[in-house]
Amino acid sequence: MPQFKFKNLPKGFEFALTKQEIREFIKTTQANFEVIEFGGISSSESYMNKSRRHNMNWVSYLKAEFRESQWFFRLEVNGLRPEHYQERREEIAQAILTQIKKWVDEKLALPETAPKKPCRAHIYFNLTKKPKDIVKLSEWS
Repeated sequence: MPQFKFKNLPKGFEFALTKQEIREFIKTTQANFEVIEFGGISSSESYMNKSRRHNMNWVSYLKAEFRESQWFFRLEVNGLRPEHYQERREEIAQAILTQIKKWVDEKLALPETAPKKPCRAHIYFNLTKKPKDIVKLSEWS
């Protein structure tokens, strides 16, 4: 089981994923999650942040690193104001977990000869999108 770390959020903020949802997710994957961190406030909550004007709500950060002949993962979940998503919280949580699983499975399925560079990804949701497109993952190395 991964190490869970928690930071308290200010009043009026909460996490889009719960500890229980993440624990259940981890039981269904072969991935080696080292750390699950419930971190601070999402950068999309910043008043001047451009993402707010584009309806993007950054909720999660992923990191993958290949060492000792296997992938190790880290997940950070950030807090948001619930009024940004509360009416669709369950749908968003499920879509976030689906994106995480897809990304992790892609890393685990890389052939032996594939380059295995450390990589990162942000996950965000946009309530103006159709349900199938509500959550997106943006990866970089």
